[in-house]
Amino acid sequence: MASARSLLVLLVQTLLNGVFCYLINQLPAIKELGITNTSHVLALILLIAVAFSIFNELYTSLQPNTAQRNSQGRLWVIVLLPLIINIALFSLLKLGFQSQLLQRLSPNISVIFWVLGIFLSTLMIPGDKSRLRKRIYLSLCGAGGFLTFSLALNRQWFKVVVLASLTLMTALLPIVERFIKTFREQGEKRLIPLLFALIDASAKSMISKLEMLVWELTSPFKHQYYQHLVYTYRTYRTQGLKTPGAFTPDLDKVFVPLRMASKSPGQISPAMIQKHESAGKLRIWDFLVEIRRQPAYKRIVVIGSPGSGKTTLLENLTLTYAQDAQLEKHPKAPKFIPVLLYLRKIREEITNNQPPDLAQVITKRLKSQESSLKLEPPPQWFEDKLKHGKCLVMLDGLDEVADETQRQKVSRWVDKQMREYPETPFIMTSRPFGYRNAELKQVGISLEVKPFNLKQMEEFLHNWYLQNEVMHQARKIDPGVEANARIKANDLIKRIKDHPTIAAIALNPLLLTMIAPRLS
Repeated sequence: MASARSLLVLLVQTLLNGVFCYLINQLPAIKELGITNTSHVLALILLIAVAFSIFNELYTSLQPNTAQRNSQGRLWVIVLLPLIINIALFSLLKLGFQSQLLQRLSPNISVIFWVLGIFLSTLMIPGDKSRLRKRIYLSLCGAGGFLTFSLALNRQWFKVVVLASLTLMTALLPIVERFIKTFREQGEKRLIPLLFALIDASAKSMISKLEMLVWELTSPFKHQYYQHLVYTYRTYRTQGLKTPGAFTPDLDKVFVPLRMASKSPGQISPAMIQKHESAGKLRIWDFLVEIRRQPAYKRIVVIGSPGSGKTTLLENLTLTYAQDAQLEKHPKAPKFIPVLLYLRKIREEITNNQPPDLAQVITKRLKSQESSLKLEPPPQWFEDKLKHGKCLVMLDGLDEVADETQRQKVSRWVDKQMREYPETPFIMTSRPFGYRNAELKQVGISLEVKPFNLKQMEEFLHNWYLQNEVMHQARKIDPGVEANARIKANDLIKRIKDHPTIAAIALNPLLLTMIAPRLS
């Protein structure tokens, strides 16, 4: 029976440990403490052994979890170590190993391991919820304190230090155990998720960089294609805006993420609404991240007024993916090969009697573009990527197809490409009026670009003036350059706020770009 074995083992180990300690040196410390009858000591040893055995058995029998009982059983090896050491020490002395060092230290060593054997037996008693364990701790601390005081009176300083240390360890054990338990629980709640998130982010970043390296080594076209996209879209461009003397900053240095709102709130998951839309923080990346869980987000139409930043949004997405910087925008951003097409430039070829498919249009446009890099896509390269959902296709400016009949044909062609490549995500932009007469049938969600708020306007102007100062002074960014840019940006922001009419205009990104150089 397991309960009988537990009782017997703990009883025997404590009793035998004390007996061997007694046999080694006849417990010289007893006389020093003023105890004349050694039978009292042996009775105390027996009493402690029985008490620990009973308490251990009560705890073990109440354990509902088999795994916990098994882990408790593994502590027996540690509990029995002091007994084994005392047996070995007694054997050495019995066999005539009479070195002076051993003779001098063996009495103290045997007493230490006897006390340690009793101390380790507390490991077999339940945690801080057990009243029995608390009583045992108090008893051991009290006994240890009494013995330490008695030894101190007799000036047995070595034994005082040893026994005081063991008593202190026993007294602090519940506190240490509570601290470890609390630390483990809080670590599981707070530290481990952060650690896993850091590991995941690092792993994703490393995999992304390794993937880019493999692509560069195995597919020179892709590297050339990405380099072409960087060369094409790295400059901040404004459609139809010509400002004499104005500088042209880098797109990724001045771009301010646009706020989005669903034209049909039911199209957005409640979790996303609760997390972002209530605070006005929905961004295009929030939808791209949810593509796998929300298939409707594979078909996005972005509606916005003139100058609201629709084209710049797509160009920034293209540049971000070409630079492999999507994880900087969102830690869970999916990886895509960006494809940006301006519908006004391809309207003729996709509305004729035998229009090409999307892969053919992309390939033809790349081959015909003037570029420092001669792009020759491998046969079926884009076709394969589109079929397997590796591309993010962005179609800009449905409204810029002026003829309504032709615009409707363009819309039908886009619908057809969405059906032919169901795994590929699409984003199309348009002004409200242009889309109203040529709506897509395959659209999953329609998003509306919100005007800049005050915070976005200020962020854009600070970015703009910082780039202006860097280029004007031909320097790198340093505290001096930042200070000059901040002064000029704050001055313009104040003047805009002081004029309500200008402030209303400044909420449009294109018009704000016109205001910035003129009011500088």
